[in-house]
Amino acid sequence: PPPPPPPPSAPPQVQLPVSLDLPLFPSIMMQPVQHPALPPQLALQLPQMDALSADLTQLCQQQLGLDPNFLRHSQFKRPRTRITDDQLKILRAYFDINNSPSEEQIQEMAEKSGLSQKVIKHWFRNTLFKERQ
Repeated sequence: PPPPPPPPSAPPQVQLPVSLDLPLFPSIMMQPVQHPALPPQLALQLPQMDALSADLTQLCQQQLGLDPNFLRHSQFKRPRTRITDDQLKILRAYFDINNSPSEEQIQEMAEKSGLSQKVIKHWFRNTLFKERQ
């Protein structure tokens, strides 16, 4: 009979770049969050992302190689904007005349369409990219 297979070797030890004993969100950042529909005893301790401490910023940059803004933006992503047919007509009319509008034109489109300037800028950038392909 063939010899028995060798016993499985132990999995390799992975060294993390940061101690797991460090709190990622220092207690100074932890503040009770109360939703108006919930009783006060159910207030949650959640980190205040606007108050990223210098220590956490440094930890992100040096030890984890992360941009500290990543923590802010990845957890509070803006919902996708649905552009209606009427809004699309406004954007398309401007795009057909000039695919690189000025700030004044963007402001004008925002007022007419009810979309934010940021959404309009993204729409123009994405539409121009699609047209060039």
